[in-house]
This record gives sequence, structure tokens and C-alpha cells, in this order.
Amino acid sequence: MEENYLLALIVSFLFCFVLFRKDKAGPDESKEIKNTLSARDSSVSSVEKYLNKHNISSNTKDRLSGVSKYLQEKESLNTELEKSVAVSSVEKYLATKEKDSPVSSVSKYMAKKTIYEKKRVKESVSGVEKYLKKHD
Repeated sequence: MEENYLLALIVSFLFCFVLFRKDKAGPDESKEIKNTLSARDSSVSSVEKYLNKHNISSNTKDRLSGVSKYLQEKESLNTELEKSVAVSSVEKYLATKEKDSPVSSVSKYMAKKTIYEKKRVKESVSGVEKYLKKHD
């Protein structure tokens, strides 16, 4: 019997506590309750609610993950390296060769003329001169 009496006393104490607690709620608390109820009705996700509550920007442009920061830094370093790499002498030579104009007809004529003269000098040597060059 005393157990029922004690249980009834605890239940009534809790009921009174809850009842008086709601009456003492200020205007700020009632606004929060209304905001949470209206937030349930809207199409705002729970993540967005959390971000809004803690004033965190939900834009992915503003927030970058560690991987994306690493990739951006790596890309910027690569571009800096490409700019600062010293050009080798072979690359310089090839660059000037590409810039040179194609062979002109005058240069072709001069090349043919020098080759012809060298052949003529070799052919114009007499047999005696050839003999003397071999035995010297």
C-alpha cells in the first residue's frame, strides 16, 4: 500500500514540475519551439539546420577538404616549376632551328657549287701527283 502511495506522489510531483515548467517559459523559449515546429514543416534538411544553427557556411566553394587543398597546392607548385625550369642548350638549339627559315634556293646553289669544286679538284690531279702523294 505504501508503495502505491509513494508512486502516486512521484507521478504527481513530475506532473506538477512539467506543468509549472511550461508556464514559466519565457518568450524566447516559445519562439524556439515555434521555429523548430516550422522547420519541420519546411524542406530544410537536418544538416542544413545544424549548419544554420552553428553559423557554418554550407557552400562547398568556401570550405575545401584537405585533399582538394593538397591538389590545388600541388598544381600551383607544378606551374611554378614549369616556369622556373632552366632551358638546356639542346632545347635552345632546337628552338633556333625551328625558328630558322627553310633553305633558300641561293643557299642550295652555293652548296652545290662547293661540292662540284671539291670533285673537280680531285679529278684534276694528274697521275704523277697521285703517285707522289702515295709514296711520300
